[in-house]
Amino acid sequence: KEEKEEKEKAEEKEEKEMEEEEEQDDSAQVQFKDTDGDVILLKLGENGLDEYVNDELEIEGVELFEIDEAERSYEDDTGHGSFAEDADVKSIAEKVRKLFEAAEAKAAEPEKRAKNYTKPNILLLGPTGSGKTYLLRNLADLIGVPFVKADATKFTETGYVGRDAEDVMSDLLKAADGDAELAQVGIIYVDEIDKVCSGGEGKLESFRRGTQSTFLK
Repeated sequence: KEEKEEKEKAEEKEEKEMEEEEEQDDSAQVQFKDTDGDVILLKLGENGLDEYVNDELEIEGVELFEIDEAERSYEDDTGHGSFAEDADVKSIAEKVRKLFEAAEAKAAEPEKRAKNYTKPNILLLGPTGSGKTYLLRNLADLIGVPFVKADATKFTETGYVGRDAEDVMSDLLKAADGDAELAQVGIIYVDEIDKVCSGGEGKLESFRRGTQSTFLK
């Protein structure tokens, strides 16, 4: 009996997941027939809205798709057409409007860059007020990755009391809203890294060098 109940629950869960996937697919496309009997499909693609005619890509990145509900006609980038008699023009017009809004929103989102960097760290030199932080912060915004600034003089070597360099990774994950994949390509700007090893002798200098080395890993 328990096995039967578990099997039924698993089937219900699978059906629910399939329904959710279908709903997502429906919200990302709209399909109808025109008076010529052609099947027109508008679908959200990688570079905006794409138009398919009879399952073949007709227009990539649709810029125009206007619907005249009164005349039951439409105009796209290549010409005009009319809806079939059984087409719900009002519903189609609403779905097309939402598709264009979704395409615009997607285009406005910062792109998550692939992790393909060959240099994990760089050294940026310049006097106070020269715009180092400004440059890196805007670079992060430009390429769509999270940005965290840390003052190296406020950290200790890993294993000692106080914040250590590895805590900065937690800050980066927060800046990425918990998206670990995005955090992996984020930018950590460590300010005052040169002062960590300035001055000091013996154990103190070794301690500072340990902190610097942790940041550079």
